[in-house]
Amino acid sequence: MSTFIPNKNKKMKHLFIISTIFLSSIAYGQSLNVKTDNASVEFYFITKDVKGTMSGVIANINIDYSDLANSDLEGTVNVSTLDTKNEQRDGHLKNPDFFEIEKYPTMTFKASSIEMIDKQLMAKGELTIKDVSKEVVFNVSEEGESIVFKADIYTSDFGVDVKKSREDNKVEVMISIPLK
Repeated sequence: MSTFIPNKNKKMKHLFIISTIFLSSIAYGQSLNVKTDNASVEFYFITKDVKGTMSGVIANINIDYSDLANSDLEGTVNVSTLDTKNEQRDGHLKNPDFFEIEKYPTMTFKASSIEMIDKQLMAKGELTIKDVSKEVVFNVSEEGESIVFKADIYTSDFGVDVKKSREDNKVEVMISIPLK
């Protein structure tokens, strides 16, 4: 024979409501603080046919799929980790002629908006390289167990003139951050 305990039912009801709110926030908003060796930036300098990577990624990501206006995204990458598999070229890219890593050790991105456009999640914000900030739009997607950000940028827009023509300074950028 069971005994009816009013306070126990009230506690169960509150527990149920709290659990429902918690599970809803997981389903609709993903919040991650990332500082991992597994996160990376890959780049492809098209006209030079040069590929490379950077690591030392630190990111704060909060994507609220139920209300994207409540989302937040910002990140930093350590430029001294630039690696094109050619030590001489890497050293040259890190010197004052290009990235000037002693004075500008990081690149940063801070989203001003995150929107769904034609079923594609887009993060628009300020990318800062060498204290020069420009608006950049990243396509955002989940690929496997990573969140991936892709954009094309022009290094000359940030004072990194590898070639004379702006079009010849086009670089494809892909940032991959593991979700687990």
